[in-house]
Order: sequence, then structure tokens, then C-alpha cells
Amino acid sequence: MALYWAVLGFISGSVPWSLLVGRIGLSRDIRDVGDHNPGAGNVWKAGSRRLGLVAVILDIAKGAVPTYLAINLGGLESRELVIVGLAPVFGSVFSPFLKLKGPKSLSVIGGVWIAMTGGIIFLVALIFMGMFHGIQKTHCWTVVLSMLAVLAFMIIIRMDSHMVLMWSICTAVVIFKHKAELK
Repeated sequence: MALYWAVLGFISGSVPWSLLVGRIGLSRDIRDVGDHNPGAGNVWKAGSRRLGLVAVILDIAKGAVPTYLAINLGGLESRELVIVGLAPVFGSVFSPFLKLKGPKSLSVIGGVWIAMTGGIIFLVALIFMGMFHGIQKTHCWTVVLSMLAVLAFMIIIRMDSHMVLMWSICTAVVIFKHKAELK
């Protein structure tokens, strides 16, 4: 059963909504803007806050919806849920529609965390991102420091080991996608 949900999640994650929103709404390839990433941030930078918000919502949904369905319809939990939750993340990062060169996928990861934790970890991450961005302005360090703060929060509230495993893999993906900026 987990394989079914993982395939559904991978397909959902692989749809490049931000790129499509940019092409349809802005009549341009958002990979020509900003960091050349096919993500929602570049829709925003390309000139439309409204379309940027639409792209963020769609990117969050492509992680949240399949994960939520796997939990609530499939009854998945624990280690199976890690596999299902990672599927939209890897679908996004290695999208076959983008020749395996997907976006940084922070919104997708956020969507998965919304579904897996009822939104609490996503909210905690947003609070830490706001705080760290207020201290320094380097986006990649804001994200990495926030991920570390989320781990501390997870340890304090004693989250299950499968959630820490999920955090570890998501953090590795975030570092991998930001490696050029972290140098």
C-alpha cells in the first residue's frame, strides 16, 4: 500500500507548478530570473506577488495533498509514512518534466510537514526562518539554521524517531539544493 501512495506522491511532486504558473501567467520562463531555479520564489521575482503566492500554494499542495491522503485514507504511519512523505520531495527535486533539475522544493517539504504534523513543524520552521532572516540576510543560511532549530524543537517535544529520520533526509535535500550558495 505504501508503494501506491509513494508513486502518487512522486507524480504529484514532479509537476512543475511554479514553472507553469510563470509560463501561463507571466508569459516567461522563470528560470531566466533570480537564481534560475524553477521555483515559486522566481515567479515572485519575475514580477507578480499574486502569481508567486499561487505558485507557493500549488507547491505546498503537491507535498501536502498526497501525504495527507496517505495518512487519512491509506492509514499509513511511522516508517511507511517517511517513504510516502519523501516521494513528493524527490519528485520535485528530480522532476522528470525538468530533466531531473527541479526546484529547491522548500514549499513541497513544508507541505509534507503540514500533512505529517498538522502544521506545527511548518509553523515552527516559519517562525525560525523569520527570526534568522532578521538576524542575517543570506537565504541559504536562514533555511539551514531553521532546519537545525526545528530539530531542537522536535527533540524537546520528543517526536517519534521516524519524524527525525524524515527531518534528516529533508535537511540533506535542502543542503544539497543549496550547496552552491553555502560555499
